[in-house]
Amino acid sequence: MTRYSLRAVKPSDRELLLKWRNSKRVRSVMFTDRLISKREHETWFSKLRNREDAVYRIFQIDGKPAGLVSFTGIKPTSGECTWGFYLGNARLPNGTGSRMCSLALQEAFQRLGIKRVRGESFSSNKRAIAVHEQLGF
Repeated sequence: MTRYSLRAVKPSDRELLLKWRNSKRVRSVMFTDRLISKREHETWFSKLRNREDAVYRIFQIDGKPAGLVSFTGIKPTSGECTWGFYLGNARLPNGTGSRMCSLALQEAFQRLGIKRVRGESFSSNKRAIAVHEQLGF
């Protein structure tokens, strides 16, 4: 039986996240669509681990990293945030993105105390739009 889980980002994820962020498949649907330098990534990675207004989680399948979910701009007083997500591996079964996002929303609402999640996507990112619609956005 396949086991899906989320865990906190660890220092050992640094290189894998850069690889994912710089993959053409991920870059093509991100706001930063150019190659990210190692130095720029190091700055981003250092900040993400210390941000009080954000939570980043690695999505795992059977204990192996498969994607990233972020909740940023968390406003404790209103419980609002913006989320982002991507699968790092292109060779995953259909429906994996929906599973990741469902699990992430459970994390947000049940563990992080989030009350409202906002999402943004390029109109050309049909898969992300479909996942959002499937989840009730």
